[in-house]
Amino acid sequence: MRPTADESPTLEVYHSPGLEAALRVVRAGGGDRVLDLGPAVSANLEFLSSSARHLRVADLLSDHQERDEADAAGRGLLVDPAWGPFDLVLAWDVLSYLEPEGAAEVVASITEACSPGACLFALVTITKEATDRSVVFVVRDGTTLEYRPAPARQRHLRSAKPAAVQRLLAPFRVERSFVLRNGFQEYVAVLE
Repeated sequence: MRPTADESPTLEVYHSPGLEAALRVVRAGGGDRVLDLGPAVSANLEFLSSSARHLRVADLLSDHQERDEADAAGRGLLVDPAWGPFDLVLAWDVLSYLEPEGAAEVVASITEACSPGACLFALVTITKEATDRSVVFVVRDGTTLEYRPAPARQRHLRSAKPAAVQRLLAPFRVERSFVLRNGFQEYVAVLE
């Protein structure tokens, strides 16, 4: 039996100024509808459900081991009028797994699923060392993330330059960006 994201024995803990900033933006705007694009992690569900009125988990990469399949998964997956508009999207490192065209389609789909002023939180790999490991992000609290090795995602991630990420996220406007010492960059972007 394959271990779940919650059972991974090795973890690293990092301060997440991006998550902290994204939560602050959403709370200031009174938002309470969250879309999580990562796997269903019990700690994340518990943390998010404590303040979210509506929480949707759409593990974009769960069954898509190849990049082409992951790109295809983003096409139309996120938008369902029954879900209603989201105020916060946790994209984690999803965009690092996709080719630019697939990532652009995912961002377009996220845009359609969000209300004006919605906040997008994303992590993007920026160093070669970070592209060699797949991670499941676990929310410890509003300022701290655990980075656990992802048991199911064994492919390499793509690194991206900040200017390319900003162009990719449009019409979201990058409000804050944080370069972390662990090879990731966090982005907090608001839908204009």
